[in-house]
Amino acid sequence: MIINRAAKRGLFEFNKDHNVEGLMVYDFKEDKCIRLDRYKDWRINALSSDGQYVAINKISETTKAYKTDFAIVKVDTQEEIFMTNKYCVYDAAFSLESDKVLLVVHNKKPFCLDLKTKEITAEMPKNIRTYQGSFNKITNQFIAPSETLKDTVYLFDFNSGETTKVKFGLKEKIGGMQYLNDQKRLIVITESSIIYCLDENYKVIWKTDFNTLFDYPVRINASRVLQTEDSKYFMVDASSTETNDWGAEYTLEVETGKLINTVESYQYRGRVQDVYFENKVLLYTYSTLDVVTGEVKELNLNL
Repeated sequence: MIINRAAKRGLFEFNKDHNVEGLMVYDFKEDKCIRLDRYKDWRINALSSDGQYVAINKISETTKAYKTDFAIVKVDTQEEIFMTNKYCVYDAAFSLESDKVLLVVHNKKPFCLDLKTKEITAEMPKNIRTYQGSFNKITNQFIAPSETLKDTVYLFDFNSGETTKVKFGLKEKIGGMQYLNDQKRLIVITESSIIYCLDENYKVIWKTDFNTLFDYPVRINASRVLQTEDSKYFMVDASSTETNDWGAEYTLEVETGKLINTVESYQYRGRVQDVYFENKVLLYTYSTLDVVTGEVKELNLNL
């Protein structure tokens, strides 16, 4: 599940309990479902900034080796503007104008593909994953941490094709990062589960240590950072804790890093998938979770 608040569209893949008809884009503005019938069982990689294009893949049926069929489809016309089975695609991220896509594939450095020329225009260091990084809508840049090196991130510029190596001075590996809604500040989560808020010059504004926040350490190092639409709060999660095998979500103030709410998960409720609208995030069970009040509510889609 991927939600694009600006475009008011969401990308949903097959779900045996909630979406048996398979891959779809939901237009929240028009309150309608756009089915991608040719790609019913495909997996989702990315939804473009304008909500007009999707990047999807599935295990290839035409190659003997382990590869994926990877496609980029224009949603409203269902035109397939790019298709390849040369790679095993893991991740994808669109540029601002959706004219380029950054791909992470098996046994090859991540590369930028120009969708008009169908040519590779740039490469990044090998050890990154896009789901750990974040796209900046103002600068048209993508930032992601090294999977192996301490305190190392790579900033890829879609415009120039150049990659800049950046050090924050945090002295440990970084698990994930996310630009805040202002596209200036950056939330960084380290391997040891410390959250930092950095300014435009990568200087620390505040930090919150989840090793000392409670009576026991909480591992949030693999969490995503999901900010509310009003920019006041963001949420991180732990898949399990010492007191709850089903995990918990934690809501913090953007300006201070202060913890304002803890939501305990429970069996069959569903894991957090992505942001939703207002103060809510989207759960795997097609429900929403209010990160401020903890209310869980069934998602009402016109399917």
